[in-house]
Amino acid sequence: IELSHANIRKLFEVTGGNQGLTTRYVYSVEGLRIMDDKVPHPCRPGQTSRWMPTECSDKGTSIKPKTLEAFQSLFEKSSDDNPFMRDILFPKQNLKCDRSDRTK
Repeated sequence: IELSHANIRKLFEVTGGNQGLTTRYVYSVEGLRIMDDKVPHPCRPGQTSRWMPTECSDKGTSIKPKTLEAFQSLFEKSSDDNPFMRDILFPKQNLKCDRSDRTK
């Protein structure tokens, strides 16, 4: 389910909408930024990261080819079929990011 304003409202209404204990609340946050270093880097072995599809290319990026190839491989092999976001587990072995990308 896309978390659009209309769908959030519909979910609220079909679950009772202030009428009882079955009401389900869904909140959305836009523009949330990570402001500290407590979130582990997605290249960390055993780390799961969440990705949202966007229209972009690797032109002009400072990410090294080794890192791009690693994540391209993970996306292609992913069994997560959610069209709006995908959870990616970085493996503990056999795949590495470029060392210089671990600080970006």
